[in-house]
Amino acid sequence: MEAPDEIVSERTRALLFTVLSRFLDHKKFISLLMHMLRSRISDSVYHIIQSDIHKDWNLSAVASCLCLSPSLLKKKLKNENTSYSQIITTCRMRYAVNQLLMDGKNISQVSQLCGYNSTSYFISVFKEFLWYDPPALC
Repeated sequence: MEAPDEIVSERTRALLFTVLSRFLDHKKFISLLMHMLRSRISDSVYHIIQSDIHKDWNLSAVASCLCLSPSLLKKKLKNENTSYSQIITTCRMRYAVNQLLMDGKNISQVSQLCGYNSTSYFISVFKEFLWYDPPALC
């Protein structure tokens, strides 16, 4: 007779395969699954934030989108030598550059759009991130 742990393990595997087999009918599911397995978690976090840059994102909300706990997401990002704050700053600064160069918005507008309450703090983050003063791009 099989040990109880082996029975539970077999049942879990059978259930997992049953659930996954339901998704095989969807053409894009396997490619999405393979992409998720290959991609770095930091890329996934970046894309989630970038998908709605105006949303007031926090670590818990992003972790929830990835079906992870905030602590596990933090740990995975640390293993990739990055952090949530670095990723969100990168998203915001790339968006800021685009708004300043392409859309011609002023610094105050861009700082608000990027989620900063203080224009002076936005400018200091911008300088630190890009080694440029935002007015130099305008």
